[in-house]
Amino acid sequence: MSLLTNVGAAQARQALGAIDAEAGRLRARIATGLKVAGPKDDGATYAIAQGMRSEVSGWGVVRDSLNRTRSTLDVAIAAGEGISDTLSEVRAKAIAYGDASLDAASRAALLIDIKALVARSDSAARNASFAGVNLLDIKPNAITDMTPAAGAPQASINLPVTLPGEGGNLLMVLTVPPSLSQASVTATPDDGSPNSTTFLFPNTTSSKTVTLGWTYGFPDETSYTGPGGVNLAMTVNPKAPPALQGFIINSLTFTPFRGMETSLSSPSGGVDGVKVSHRPLTSDWLGLTGLDFMSADTLLTTVDAALAQVNGAVSKFGSEAAMVERRIAHADKLADTLQAGVGNIVDTDLAKDSAKLQAIQVRQDLATRSLAIAGQQASWMVGLFRAA
Repeated sequence: MSLLTNVGAAQARQALGAIDAEAGRLRARIATGLKVAGPKDDGATYAIAQGMRSEVSGWGVVRDSLNRTRSTLDVAIAAGEGISDTLSEVRAKAIAYGDASLDAASRAALLIDIKALVARSDSAARNASFAGVNLLDIKPNAITDMTPAAGAPQASINLPVTLPGEGGNLLMVLTVPPSLSQASVTATPDDGSPNSTTFLFPNTTSSKTVTLGWTYGFPDETSYTGPGGVNLAMTVNPKAPPALQGFIINSLTFTPFRGMETSLSSPSGGVDGVKVSHRPLTSDWLGLTGLDFMSADTLLTTVDAALAQVNGAVSKFGSEAAMVERRIAHADKLADTLQAGVGNIVDTDLAKDSAKLQAIQVRQDLATRSLAIAGQQASWMVGLFRAA
């Protein structure tokens, strides 16, 4: 027995320190719910868990992006449904417009109503935007400007227009002068296809600005091979000066369908990406311009074609929205599975740890008593001398 060295006390102190450390770890596990809260607990498991947490966060970003895509499509669908309803009203009035028993005043009133409804549907299409994306209007950077150089108005124009040989929409804003007889504009493609289109304008007392459009192919047919060019032939018999003495081409643009896709969600550049084609439903793309110059039969045919185009677009957006919802459900399922996997490797078993903590508290009490007993060694030695 040594007065200077108390081996028993040192051993008891070491045992109590180890027990206190283990009790601290158990309390931390119970408090955090994690058996691996940091790299000190288990470096390898912590690294694996961090990688899985990163994947969970990534799928969260994907889900948010897909939700924005769904909202964009929902806005397009809602606007498209409204446009379809409006054009159904237009169709009813177009049928009435063709009633031969109507007088000129009644026909004029019907035409005013039709133009107002078309303007309403055009406004709905142009304002169907979410987060800066409008699927019912053209994609701005897809437009190719082909407007010829400004010159004097011409009563007869023969304008060859070079096209890129793919599907798209050719759009011209034209000022038609007052005329003594019917003016005409004919577009003839150079590929021999029988789709020449002629617009006829009755003689008028004042000039009018109209928008004319020609569509080649369909928006979903991005591989469509269109004409390499179109010849625009225009003739008019203008009234005497000071009336405008010929046509004025204000603008001529071509919008290919190939450039009309927008990537709405692809944060990782992977399979989660969703590309959606714009389906313009503005009045110029639907051919609902120059209504003043259409006969009753032409008006009804044009409205029917526009209504079919709108319903086709809404159906397409509905299918894409359903696909996006399936991807959102898939992303949620993967994120939940990964989160459960993280829990399996880092979460603690609270029932087991609570039982261990109670047992350790008993061991702490015993170790404390043992240390107290070992600490009395010097007193015992002094007692021996007193006895002597």
